[in-house]
Amino acid sequence: MLCGGVVPDGPGFGYPATVLTGVTADMRLMREETFGPVAPVVVVDSFDEAIELANDTGFGLAATVYTHDPVHQQRAGDIRAALVWINAWQQGGVNATYEPWGLSGVGAAGADASFDAAPRPVSVLLAATD
Repeated sequence: MLCGGVVPDGPGFGYPATVLTGVTADMRLMREETFGPVAPVVVVDSFDEAIELANDTGFGLAATVYTHDPVHQQRAGDIRAALVWINAWQQGGVNATYEPWGLSGVGAAGADASFDAAPRPVSVLLAATD
């Protein structure tokens, strides 16, 4: 545990942001959706390996890729997730359309997808850089 992981004393149900290192692909943390402020850090040897690892799960709600490499930005669309943010997190707007992969979510959502979920849309959102 690099930081976080200890629930503070006092009222409420807050959990502090937690960063975990030494994580391996077979850990439950990497195989299931966490829905909490927990960031597992896995070091990989290549971008291809990172995409393989990201896709090696039954879930696919959202993913974030931090890179300035235009090839990696384009390849981020290969990640099986409803939302793929590049150099950002929780960006988008009311017109973003997405449909989660596998066991995530309950079908297409956002914009017109709520009415017509026949195709499987993916939104890839690139943050502006300096």
